[in-house]
Amino acid sequence: MAIEAMYAKIQGNRMLQGNAALSLDKVVDVIRYFAAADKVASLYKVKLMKMIWYSDQLSYKRRGSAITGLAYQAMPVGTVPAGHGFIINLKGIPCEEVDMGKHMHAISACRMVMIILHLMMGIRKSWILLLKSSEI
Repeated sequence: MAIEAMYAKIQGNRMLQGNAALSLDKVVDVIRYFAAADKVASLYKVKLMKMIWYSDQLSYKRRGSAITGLAYQAMPVGTVPAGHGFIINLKGIPCEEVDMGKHMHAISACRMVMIILHLMMGIRKSWILLLKSSEI
């Protein structure tokens, strides 16, 4: 599995993984928990990665170890798990892709951040307006 090969390089350094060994079963369990939660609406990938990070950080603060054993990296959209592209494809994760439209390449980085924030907050109408104004 690609994510296991990526984590093999850091497997001995538990500080990078929140004082916990990588457990892909726990990663899948955490994702399924969030996907089934009534209070979580529109669970897009960015929001999911933030929620996993927050769960690991809160667990580390309270118990001294993370839940998943994932290592995290800084990205323009914030902190995400290393290998985040592979996490969505793990066996047992309910996932569907959403087509964001053919004009996404023309949207500026600022507008992209606004769209992501609106999607995370569930404000779809604003996203449509942002997309239409960026198509000009």
